[in-house]
Amino acid sequence: MKWPTPYLDRVVFELRYAKGHRYLDRCGETLIEIEEKLPGWVPQEISPSRGSLINLEKDISFTFSSYKLDASQNNPKATVDFREQVAPVIDIICKRLDLSQFIRIGVRFYFLLAAHSMEQAEEMVRQTDFITLNPKLVDTFGPNIRAQKHIVIFEHENVGRRIEFGAVRREEGKLPPELLAIEPRLLPKGQRETLARKLEQTKRYGEDPRFALQFDIDNYEREPESFNVRAFIEGNDDFARQKLFPLLGVTRW
Repeated sequence: MKWPTPYLDRVVFELRYAKGHRYLDRCGETLIEIEEKLPGWVPQEISPSRGSLINLEKDISFTFSSYKLDASQNNPKATVDFREQVAPVIDIICKRLDLSQFIRIGVRFYFLLAAHSMEQAEEMVRQTDFITLNPKLVDTFGPNIRAQKHIVIFEHENVGRRIEFGAVRREEGKLPPELLAIEPRLLPKGQRETLARKLEQTKRYGEDPRFALQFDIDNYEREPESFNVRAFIEGNDDFARQKLFPLLGVTRW
């Protein structure tokens, strides 16, 4: 079949670490340094359990705590802005908290292949031909499979990939909760204008497919001795675009 062009709907980065107890003492100073050195980042909630920031212009949310940090961006289309914005924030946090022992680094991509209906999305799942059902299932229950979802985990030593794919129905008119939590009066003038534009976009999925075949690709490494955030995100993004989707016959983006 002729496949629609895959569309990157969401990217999530996570870094888990040991001995992050300095968070309680240094969270405030860490947020101040990020705010002063990295334009576009706005601190949000600060508590003993976590600190959070948001980059309004790029629609990136970021949190960190005594045991992990994570960042996510909705509707990125590509990962270049995400990795360029997130990497220097992570550098500051790692230095401020004196982090040197890491438990897991991971980046997760949600790709969509648009469909006109749930029925078409389910047909696309079947057409992937990645998973073959045992004929005994068909003999027992019949050939009319209404829906299916598949999860496969590949691991080699400390590196792994979890790939889940299936049909999805998307919501419309959903406001990002991180935007609702911001008080406009507390923002600088330029940031207030950016927030106003974001709040006008009440239908986040207005231009996105309502039905789709979704690929959820989680790439991770356990106990990395060292890492480069930009290279890790870019390399795993390239894997999906250059290795995974060509298996479907998708070669153009």
